[in-house]
Amino acid sequence: MGLKVGLMPVVNATVVTEIQALRILAGVEATHVASGGIGGCEGAVTRVVDGTDEAVRQAFEVVERVKGEKPVLVEKL
Repeated sequence: MGLKVGLMPVVNATVVTEIQALRILAGVEATHVASGGIGGCEGAVTRVVDGTDEAVRQAFEVVERVKGEKPVLVEKL
């Protein structure tokens, strides 16, 4: 019944969301304002960031560095 799925528990880990990461790495406050997309952009998100000019520029630099990064490939068991 249904698809087979796997689960790999990760214990003693700290979850860091993208919004938290922007706060940590650039010192901005980020708000999620939209999700979705078509034509290959499914899963896209839009966020508004608030901070000093320098912090906002830093946030853009952080995002540009990881944008288009190749996905992590996991070997199927």
